[in-house]
Formats: sequence, structure tokens, C-alpha cells
Amino acid sequence: MDEIAHAQSITRNLSYLDRYIDRFAAAVSLIGHIQDEMFSVDPAQLSKSSELPKLMEWQFIAARDAALSVWHFGKCLEACRSKCLPYCPTLTAIADHDQIRSLEKAFKGAFPGHSEVRDSVAHEGQKFSSVAATKKNAMTPEVFMRGVPVVVTGFSEVHPQQSFISDCYQVSYEGRYYKLKLTEESVTSLRRMAEKARQVYTELAVALANS
Repeated sequence: MDEIAHAQSITRNLSYLDRYIDRFAAAVSLIGHIQDEMFSVDPAQLSKSSELPKLMEWQFIAARDAALSVWHFGKCLEACRSKCLPYCPTLTAIADHDQIRSLEKAFKGAFPGHSEVRDSVAHEGQKFSSVAATKKNAMTPEVFMRGVPVVVTGFSEVHPQQSFISDCYQVSYEGRYYKLKLTEESVTSLRRMAEKARQVYTELAVALANS
């Protein structure tokens, strides 16, 4: 495959960033609408509401899609650097590799644990598929006193699946908790990173044209 085709793959991956931002933004918006609906239920009737389990599950559907969208966003950034650029020797020779690597560093800093959240979602059916898998994914019960985790006695292990903690989607994976923040600020952060990625690679194309 020639260098032009690999360069076109960079352009294609950059264009896909907006697709995953839009999906993530839609999921965040949907969760907001669902929560508004949940809060509209009379608190006195909340435990009796037949709609509540459905509304809660709708939240999780949106959260899982948001987790996959963030992961795909990161994979597009990674693909530009590791699967496309190395096969473009002309671009590689003039690229600012520190700046390119900083794109992924900023993404991982903004969404820590996003890969584990995705793995938990994508492999949910495998987490407790055997005794060994169950042990690997079990969590030690703990409560928090003034922000300090305290192990609860009387229980050997728990097997949490998914929950919402404030504005975060929380899952467990291989014995640890991971959170993904689902807010408009997260959407804005993705948009800024996508714009920065396009700027970095556009500057590279301009440098090539002027060389």
C-alpha cells in the first residue's frame, strides 16, 4: 500500500472523531432527559413506580454507549500515530512526534480508566463465567467514612456490575472500580481534543507542502 493511502487513513480517522463525539454527546443528553423523568416521579411513590427499573436501565444503555464512544475516539487518535503515520515516511521525517504523542496523553488524562470501563462493558458476560473469573473480578466490600475506605467485615466479597455515582458511570473490572464522567464538560473536552488533533496533522500537511 502506498504512502498516499496511509495518509488518507489519517484523514479518515480524524473525520471519525466527530462521529464518536456526537454519539457521546447524545448519550450524555439522553441520560439528562432520563434523570429529569426519574426526578419527576413523586418521591413517595418512587419505590412503587413500575417505570423506575426501565428508566434506570435506559440510563445504563446510554452510559454503555458513551463508554464505547470514548474508547473508539481514543482508538482513532492512536491509529493516526501508530498505524498510519509510520507508513508515511515523508510525513514521519518532518513530524513533531512529541506533539503527536501529547494528543493521546491529553486524552488519557481527561478520561482515566476509560479503557477499563470499555472492557468491563464489552466483556460483562465473561466476568463471572467461571470460578476463576469470578474470583478475579470480585471486590472487597468497603464503606467510606469521611472519604477513607474501611473494609466491611462479615462479607468475603461482592460482585458489583454498574452504577451511577453523581455524574459518573461506575463499573468494576478485575477487582477495581473505574469511573467515566458523563457531563457536558466531557463533551467539550472531546471537541477540543479533536480540534487539536486536526490542527496538529494539518500543520504537518502544510509543512510537507512547503518543504
